[in-house]
Amino acid sequence: EEPLEVTKGQAIDKSSGDGKTSKFSTFKMSCGNIVDFHEGLMARVGAPSLEFEKAMKAEHCLKGGCDHEFTTSNYHVTTSAKKEWEITMGERPWPEEDMGHGRTIRSIGEMEKEDLAKRAGLQRVEIIAIVLYTGPLFQ
Repeated sequence: EEPLEVTKGQAIDKSSGDGKTSKFSTFKMSCGNIVDFHEGLMARVGAPSLEFEKAMKAEHCLKGGCDHEFTTSNYHVTTSAKKEWEITMGERPWPEEDMGHGRTIRSIGEMEKEDLAKRAGLQRVEIIAIVLYTGPLFQ
């Protein structure tokens, strides 16, 4: 069977007059065939784990690409998913060179005790996700 193709729309930047594509440029992506579509995502990647913290740790520390280093475009911090997990969870010290730009370190346990976290009903795993996403891993 033919692979399914997903195409994003294309927008031409008319203001520059040079015909270059904007951030809405077109690309094609192969994502399997119609049988794959009907079998669903779980057939391809498996069922999600309901042990969220354990699954998040595996995603950041064990799965492919976890050690891939990247440099953020805003503060030029070089890190990886694994390093950020270890720093966030208190398993690794924060590098002094990355402490500029107002970056502060608070333990997950300390943040769990905050009135705002309590009023919002945040679970530990949600606080971990917020800390990871609002740090260098937002890229």
